[in-house]
Amino acid sequence: MSRSEVLVGGNQRGIVIRLDPSEDFLSLKKHLKEKVESIDEALRGSPVELDIGQKILTRNELRELGEILAQKGLHLKGILGRYTQHESTDEATAEKKSPLFKVLTKEKEIAFSRETVLIRQNLRSGQRIKHSGNIVLMGDVNPGAEVIAGGSIIVIGSLRGMAHAGVGGDTEAVVAALKLQPTQLRIADHITRSPDGAGEMWSEEPEIAHIKDGKVVIEKFKI
Repeated sequence: MSRSEVLVGGNQRGIVIRLDPSEDFLSLKKHLKEKVESIDEALRGSPVELDIGQKILTRNELRELGEILAQKGLHLKGILGRYTQHESTDEATAEKKSPLFKVLTKEKEIAFSRETVLIRQNLRSGQRIKHSGNIVLMGDVNPGAEVIAGGSIIVIGSLRGMAHAGVGGDTEAVVAALKLQPTQLRIADHITRSPDGAGEMWSEEPEIAHIKDGKVVIEKFKI
């Protein structure tokens, strides 16, 4: 028996469709179509988040699910859950595939295409998030973890790992966090590192880093 369900939140959250991670992909698609059909016409056009739990999905499978939503006037806002697909050992080949969003560890990878991605999880040492657009991460980035974005990086939590915004040369990109204590911070080709005794360098208040006069400047970030 399927454990898939549709949760309808407020205007900001939109719709959450929870899929049964124990199902195979064909069953998953079948139940997604059924759930989409059950959504009230008044909600068509709403953003949708898919909660896939521990389910293993490829980029093509995620694209297929997004197409099912699009056929009913819905658009995929994001993916909830833990991502567990084996990563190619050939990084150059993986980069040529050019997925817009990747959650990577030394052993795992998943990818799907979005302009700006919202991620709800903490990053442990050895994990890396890479996205060609902007990244908003609700959680902590621990030492040894990496966040890499073609656009800006916003961390609603502590940023204590490495952050590289503006990959590709976007000097307008910023890095902001509630607690900004990175081991290394880069914007475009500009870099700053956390020295020994980093606690004295970084503030306990929200801060934002951006490029000014050719160097990385860190300022208080008013929320």
